[in-house]
Amino acid sequence: MKKIYAALLLFINHAAIAQDASMTYQYADNKSDLKIQQDFYTPKASGEGYCKQVSSFMTLANANMKPYLTREAFHAYLKQLSNAVRSNAVDNKQTLNKVSVFYKTISDLSDLEGSDDYRYQLYKFSYPVYKALNEAWEDDIVNAAISDGSLNLADYINLKAVDDGNLKDAMTIIDNNRGLLGSAEKCNYKVAVDSPILKNDKVEVVFCNDAIYRKAAPAYTGKLLNGPIKDWQDHKSESDAMMNIMKYNANLSAHTGQRVYAATMTSPKANKMEQGLESDAAWFILVFRNGMLYYSYMIAPCGPRNNCHIH
Repeated sequence: MKKIYAALLLFINHAAIAQDASMTYQYADNKSDLKIQQDFYTPKASGEGYCKQVSSFMTLANANMKPYLTREAFHAYLKQLSNAVRSNAVDNKQTLNKVSVFYKTISDLSDLEGSDDYRYQLYKFSYPVYKALNEAWEDDIVNAAISDGSLNLADYINLKAVDDGNLKDAMTIIDNNRGLLGSAEKCNYKVAVDSPILKNDKVEVVFCNDAIYRKAAPAYTGKLLNGPIKDWQDHKSESDAMMNIMKYNANLSAHTGQRVYAATMTSPKANKMEQGLESDAAWFILVFRNGMLYYSYMIAPCGPRNNCHIH
């Protein structure tokens, strides 16, 4: 009986040591991973969450795209895209109207004589929209896919139409179809800059839609969309890159899809401004101080908090 009891104690002791080692090992793992856990549980700004969700979806869409399409395969894809444009694929009429206009634009452009590359670009720019509709993603994702697809399409056509006579009417097709969207409701967003430390600085306020923000954001390595930027003076060249993208798109006045509004406050002390922003887009505000990005946030111009205060 004593031998059995001693053996049982020895087994329990070994088990306890093994369990303790396991617990120690797990604790060490968790401790080394504490920063990741902390980041996970730290509250995120709404813009961060939105951008990560869109980025994850776009990564999935890019992974699902075919590397090449024949002419026949492209026309078969257009039929699939047409079938995906149905009323129950989205939640509201405004999104459905944007989906219908986007599909019509792709369909009209496909009638132009173009190269294999041209057809593939039409496929590439529209596929995320097809995926979002076909898999019943929420309207935010559908709208983001349309916004990115429209911007990339316009950029591509503007570049290629210069040397390709077959595409001379392509930008007109895009603009005419955009006119079918009608005029979206506009809401005023208010900005106040009244800090004494900014009274002698040049303050530039830029509003851009989500596609242009996503186009510009990779140029900036600092933390964005949390309001004030602590290390704002350390990113001069990156701020220049972002501003250049904003200015380029702001100057495309003929093409209403490129939505950028900019204003300069030459005397920021006790200065206020208002900007009308369309309700059919996701909007971001970027504030530059002496040419460097000083503040960034995703905003809701038609929401209850339609203002910000820059210190």
